[in-house]
Amino acid sequence: MTINTKNQSNIFAVVNDGIITLSEYGKIAKQCWLDIPNHFTNVELDVFVIMPNHIHGILFLNEYYDKGEACLAPTQSNVSDKGTVGNIVGSFKSAVTKRINDIRGLSGATIWQRNYYEHVIRHDSDLDELRRYITNNPKQWDNDEYNLGL
Repeated sequence: MTINTKNQSNIFAVVNDGIITLSEYGKIAKQCWLDIPNHFTNVELDVFVIMPNHIHGILFLNEYYDKGEACLAPTQSNVSDKGTVGNIVGSFKSAVTKRINDIRGLSGATIWQRNYYEHVIRHDSDLDELRRYITNNPKQWDNDEYNLGL
């Protein structure tokens, strides 16, 4: 999946010679991304990269019953048993936005482009190709379609 910032604003990082240096906001985005499995028990993270104005990442969505926990009684907590891609992305974007706006002393300011791009991976060859693309994305930043030079 790819999640873009509003107006392609370069708020998360700078890329020099293929090396990413995360900003304070980029570090927040990274921590929120890494926290996704703590909030959605059916999610496993794969490769991801935080670029200046977008995030690429691969998520694996597993069925809850595959974890051997189907007979547990429901409990009240802030952890969801399952998450759809829309729920996961919405939660991630919301958490990042709240933390960044807290730092900026703003309320309700938008940092994300509406929606996100997703691609269902059906074959190992697709997975391998997407992993390479994500891993090599910083080296390609000068030619990246999301690099608007802003």
